Order: sequence, then C-alpha cells, then structure tokens
Amino acid sequence: TKDWRYIIYDSGNEELYNNNSDPKEWNNLLYNKTHPKRNEMVEILKEMTYPMVPNGLKVLNKN
Repeated sequence: TKDWRYIIYDSGNEELYNNNSDPKEWNNLLYNKTHPKRNEMVEILKEMTYPMVPNGLKVLNKN
C-alpha cells in the first residue's frame, strides 16, 4: 500500500516498513510481534500471494 512496504527476498528474508513514519526504511517492523499492523499485513500478504518456488525459472524452463 502507499502507507506500508512489505518485502520478501528470494533468500526468504522479509521486511515491513511504515512509509509515513519510516520513509528511509530503518525500522523493520516484521519482527516486532507486538506492532498492531504487523499481523494484519502478514495475513494480507498470505492471501494475495502464491507460494514461491525455489529456482522457479529453472523449473519452468526445463522443457
């Protein structure tokens, strides 16, 4: 969203930032389990994404 940035890297690392209060992305909120928005954003992302396949392009290009 314009207010939040949720990042998932190929390595599996994840980051969650509040664009309004932390525009330079210094404070990763993902590991702050008490942050009120954290659980909501995690659930929204789960609903919106498909599971990632490691080396997905290699698997798809085997034909």
